[in-house]
Parts: sequence; C-alpha cells; structure tokens
Amino acid sequence: MPKVTTKVPPSWLPLLEKVIRWYDNQIYPVWTPFGTYSPRRKKEVNRSNTFLSTFRLIWNDFDAGEKAAWATASAFVKRSGYQLYIKDCSYRLKQLMPFPRVPSAYFPMYGLAIKNPGGSVSVRLQRDDINPVGQITLSFNYKKVERNPTGGTPFKAIITLWYFEWGENKTETHTWTAPAGNVGWSSVSETYGTDGRQYFHQRVIFYLDSYDADVFLANFLVTDHSLSWTVTYEANTFPENDAQPWVKTGDLSTIYVDKRKLFLEDVADSPNQVEYLRTPSFNNALGSSVKFRMKIEEGTEKDSGNDQYVARIVHGDGTKEVSYLFYQNGIILKLGDTYIKYHYDTTSWHTYTSYIRGDRVYFYVAKTLAFRHDNLPSGGQEVLFGHYGRDDYPGKSVLSYLKYYQGADESPGEDIVREGWLFKAGKEWEVDTLYRKRGWTFSPSYNTTYFDVLYLGNDSG
Repeated sequence: MPKVTTKVPPSWLPLLEKVIRWYDNQIYPVWTPFGTYSPRRKKEVNRSNTFLSTFRLIWNDFDAGEKAAWATASAFVKRSGYQLYIKDCSYRLKQLMPFPRVPSAYFPMYGLAIKNPGGSVSVRLQRDDINPVGQITLSFNYKKVERNPTGGTPFKAIITLWYFEWGENKTETHTWTAPAGNVGWSSVSETYGTDGRQYFHQRVIFYLDSYDADVFLANFLVTDHSLSWTVTYEANTFPENDAQPWVKTGDLSTIYVDKRKLFLEDVADSPNQVEYLRTPSFNNALGSSVKFRMKIEEGTEKDSGNDQYVARIVHGDGTKEVSYLFYQNGIILKLGDTYIKYHYDTTSWHTYTSYIRGDRVYFYVAKTLAFRHDNLPSGGQEVLFGHYGRDDYPGKSVLSYLKYYQGADESPGEDIVREGWLFKAGKEWEVDTLYRKRGWTFSPSYNTTYFDVLYLGNDSG
C-alpha cells in the first residue's frame, strides 16, 4: 500500500494533544482501540502491554528508606508511595527518560511554572477564597531561576484579608518576599490573621513584576483555624472510655468494639436502648458541623413509623436543634413535630455531615446535599448518637467515627485549597482550560509564555 499523509486540521491539534497527555498518565502504553473485548482476552492484552511487572521488580528491590522516601513524596497528594512511584515511572518510560527518579517531597510530579521572559511585563498569579477563620496558614514549595537580576522585591506574595467589625469593612495584610538570586527547591509556611476572627474573603497574589526569572510552584496549601475537629471519636474503644468520654445512658444486649468499629445490636421485641451524649459549646452565629460514618445492618424500614427508627443522631447548638432518624432504607429529618423523609440505602457504609448556622441546616450524604431546611426548632447544646430496640425487628448499627467542630462553612479536615497540580486518577489540568479552574486568576491571561503546568521530575528539576 502506498504511504498516505494526512494533514490534521489546526483546530484538531489541541484535542489530539489532550488525548496524548491523558494516555501519558496511564499505566498502559497503548491507545485502546474502539470495539469490544471479551474480559479474558482484554486481560491478556493488558498483561502483555503493562509496565507493572517491570516496575514491581524495581520496587521490590528498594530498601525501607527508599520506600519511605516515596511515601513522603506522595503525602501531599494523598496517595501511597507505590501509587506515585508507578505513575511517575509510567510517565518517564513513555517519555524515554531514565527511571526511577529520586523522589522529592517538594513536588509529587507536576507544578505550575511562572515565567517573565525578558522581564518585560508584570506577571501575577491570584487566588481568592471565602470565609476563613483566623489564624490562617499559607504554605507552598517553590524554586526560582534568575535570568537577569533586578532591583526591588522581584518575587513576593501579598495576602489580604477582609472582615467586618462594628459595621466597618476592614482589612489585614501580610507579605512574604523571596530572597534575591537563584533559589533551589524550598518550603515556605506563613501564618497570619487574628485568632478566632471570621474573615469573609482572602486574596493571595504572587508578583513577578519586571523580573526576568522562572518560578516553579508546587504543593500549594491554605488551611485555617476552623479546619480541625473539636472532638473525634474513632471507635477504637467504648465511647464512655474514650479520651474525651461520652455520657452513656441505657444499654443493649450486645455492644462491642472491633477493628475500630462500634457495634450496637439488640434482638427483636426488645425495649432496650443506648445513647451517648456530649454537651459542646457551639456558637450558632459561627456555625457547627457533626460528621459521622455509619451503616445500618439490620433494623426497621422508614414506612414502619416515624419514630420506629433503629439509630438516631442529634445535633444541637444551644439555639437550634435537628435529629436524624436512621432506617434500613432511608433517613428522616426530624424538626420538632415535622418529619421529612429521604429514601436511601443505609445498609452500606456512608459518610454523613450535618451543618447548622443561624436558622438553617444542611445535611450531606457523602458530598450530596440531602436536606436543606430553614426555621429550625430551638434546642440545647448536644451531640448525641444512639441505637434503639424495636418490636418485631432485630437491630444492628455500626459506627466507625463521629466528630464535631465549630467553625466556618468549610469541610473540616479538608483544606480551603490543596493544589499540587497533580490530578486524581490520571487526570491533570489541560493548558487551555487551566484558567477556568475555580479560585485562580492569571495576569496576563493564562498562556504558555507566562504560565505552564510542567513535569518537575527531570534531573535538572
């Protein structure tokens, strides 16, 4: 057959580059053809093409220190050391680079490059976030390569915080300045703001104005004071024996702890019940959250009666209160004498979060909003969980943790922003869509002259 040359339309090139980048981040080196495979045949093809067998042999030869170094390097992106090692080696092999590289805690794989060729313009990267609670910590890793020295403060970050006080709109500022000249990979951690102060806006701006230099950023992290749980029960002992003990009322035929799980059980036709209570000091104006992971293995169904629940969680902040009633096939939101039903299979593990602020409650199943309701009934300060025996129904509920905190409308334990420019499940930001990501502003507008997402694992990196 004669050789045929096909001209690719320019408008297709970004899409082809995107496809190639996606496959560069996969374990398997081939583009999967369209069409169907039998599962057995597909496994055979994958085994013949995968890099895993090669990488596994190298990994098995690592000593404990080398494996620990990979674990340290992967901590920021919340992956295991082995997962990062496989992903990185796959990329390097497909790019014809030597592997494995030496792991670095300064970056997992990718970072954002900020460049100002010739120092001819003002290059700035801006990040905006809302509702942090002081004190706030900004941390990141960076490297600076100076092309031509300049005066003044060539690379710096200015943080501005806005808040209300006595009807006035006020601000606080904090500045971090990089040292002059070349800087090898370094860690920065800056803490600022007033302890306990509620801010309604934070802005971080990195300046690379009129400075011929390249700056590489990785592991960008912002946390605030609210992002810590006031109390965490992790089901590694009985609640009444926890380091921060709960008040126990009543009992069941079977209560035990196994593998960091609290099992609460009772037989059918049992009047038994048990409740565990704590009385926090929540501030309704500031907001509070209760988060727990639980499943109902046996018990009543929600159509058996509003108050025939097998488990119950109560969240009260001294001003407002809400109860969540759990059944095998659903959850009922109880607001005083009002019952609101939500059909859901609770027999599998799920994470639930209740958030109260002012006169409104939000209830999430995983990250899905299940309830949002105003006009809450009044109630006392309490966080309670319990299990209840019911007629004709044996009951069994299992709790793996319950924790609560007081703070702003953020998810505790999750950072305000955690950005390593390494993306989940093999995905990464694409150059032509990076500027659309929430919270980031690029000046000049995002393009590869001034900004780029780069692989940082080169020997010269």
